Amino acid sequence: MKKNKLQELLNQKEKCLKELYQFTNFLPGQIHSAYLTCNRGNCKCTRGEKHGPVWNLTWKENQKTKTFYVRKKEVNKVKSGVEEHKQVKKLLKEISFLNLEILKINR
Repeated sequence: MKKNKLQELLNQKEKCLKELYQFTNFLPGQIHSAYLTCNRGNCKCTRGEKHGPVWNLTWKENQKTKTFYVRKKEVNKVKSGVEEHKQVKKLLKEISFLNLEILKINR
């Protein structure tokens, strides 16, 4: 019984690790769009028509928020990378708990 459970956990772990390897372009943080004003005298934004959308990737690093400007042509790629990062975190959590269960069985 114990051996069957251990093998099942090892199989699940192997499946998760294989799935993990498919993610190669993951990016931390979140992507946001904003509309901005430039404060130039006769610009349309002073009349209420703001510039944008302007896209930024934001993430935390050493307890500080970092921002990276994302070009329009890169938006879909960055969105995909942020989504991949979420999947990687989910898989790592699952693998961690599988490792914990394996540790418990091997005692």
